[in-house]
Amino acid sequence: MKTIIFFLLSSSLIHAQWLGDSRIYDNFYVKSITIDNVSTSANWNDEFADIAFNFIPDQELLITSVCQTANINIVSDSFAFTVIPGFDRIGSTCQNIDNATLEDLYFNFFTSNIDQFYTILLGWGSDGDAETFLYITSENGDYIYLENQMNLGTNNNLNKTLNIYPNPTNEYLFITNNLNDNLRGVIYDITGRIVIPETTIIDSKINVSNLNAGLYYLKLKDEVGNGLKITFLKE
Repeated sequence: MKTIIFFLLSSSLIHAQWLGDSRIYDNFYVKSITIDNVSTSANWNDEFADIAFNFIPDQELLITSVCQTANINIVSDSFAFTVIPGFDRIGSTCQNIDNATLEDLYFNFFTSNIDQFYTILLGWGSDGDAETFLYITSENGDYIYLENQMNLGTNNNLNKTLNIYPNPTNEYLFITNNLNDNLRGVIYDITGRIVIPETTIIDSKINVSNLNAGLYYLKLKDEVGNGLKITFLKE
């Protein structure tokens, strides 16, 4: 059975990387949201494959996305952070009523606890697994659980067969596909605007050199409709 070792950050978010543990800046994905002891899973569906969550290095900034994207300014403290009031939700809300309810529940987790501390608990597998885990807990006991592994749809093998690198990048994203399926990809900025239209992946790479520096989302799909979304940083 896998044993999880949890490590409570002993400094601020900005200092976490200076402590030698850059895993706090991994691409994380929300797996569940627990409010008033009721847990709601963030499941794969047609509108979003995952809820992306990223602390941005060297900035007191959290960027997270369901259907809409929020750029959340934070103030870091030892073991925790607070949210600066007034962040906007950018883009169109989810159209499916269940997804829209989940989206509101998730963003309300941050807006309903303004001026309160959110505690950060970082953990990873003791058997050398790459998986990293996060618990973000508010003062009233509500929390979200995150992993650095993406959600998968039924029979979706893309996450197991693709290798996408480098991340960050300044010119190309290279995509190694062990199944040799034809892949199509589209790239969005953090506002949900398409910056590279959907196209077939040629020569196993995407040229992103013309993009401005910042955070982007790459959505991929194969011939049978399996989909995958990753977050990458353009330098």
